[in-house]
Parts: sequence; structure tokens; C-alpha cells
Amino acid sequence: MTARFDKEDISHLRSIGVGKKVLVIDDDKYARSISKKILREFGYEIQAVEDGIEGLKMMIEFHPDVVLLDLMMPKINGIEVLQKKGEIAELDDIQVIMVSAHSEIKQVQAALALGAVD
Repeated sequence: MTARFDKEDISHLRSIGVGKKVLVIDDDKYARSISKKILREFGYEIQAVEDGIEGLKMMIEFHPDVVLLDLMMPKINGIEVLQKKGEIAELDDIQVIMVSAHSEIKQVQAALALGAVD
């Protein structure tokens, strides 16, 4: 039997992100759009950019709590973004979650070794 939740059951979730900032770095317009829509529903302040170079700049300007970082992007990929982020001390407290349609174990290991949390 599938559990059903009504609006009262999940109403308290609408504010879990209040006061928290998320940066979405993804070259896929649809993925950015969906991520923004879902995260805003839970009260997060969202910024979204389409490549790693813009993402690094936005990390410095916006200083999010969490970054959702796509692995495969043009210009510089997610692994390269993590490497460059690691060279900027003021970004050390930003948590990074990798997002990708690909799941090659070497890329996953590289991302985790560079500080991705998931």
C-alpha cells in the first residue's frame, strides 16, 4: 500500500530551506528549471547558472550553503569546478552535491576525493 500525504502532513516542509541558499550549476536548462522550482517550494533562496566558470563566480558572490553541481558541462566540468573551488579558501564551507546522468565510478571517486559530500 502506498502512503499518501495531504497538505497538512507536509506543510511544515515548506519552510525547511528558509534562510538557506543553494546554487545550481548545470548546463541543462530543464534541470536548472526543475531544481529551482522544487527548491523554492521549500523556501530556499536559489541562484542557477549554466556553466562552471559562472558557477565559480557565483559561489564567491552569492556564497551558497550548498551547490548542486553537474558533472558533465562545457567549458569546465564539475570535477574541474571542484578543483578550482578547493583553491579558494573562502569557499571551504560550501557543501557540494554532484548531480549527473552519468555515474562512472572513477568520476564519483574523484568528486568525493575533491570534497563533494554526495
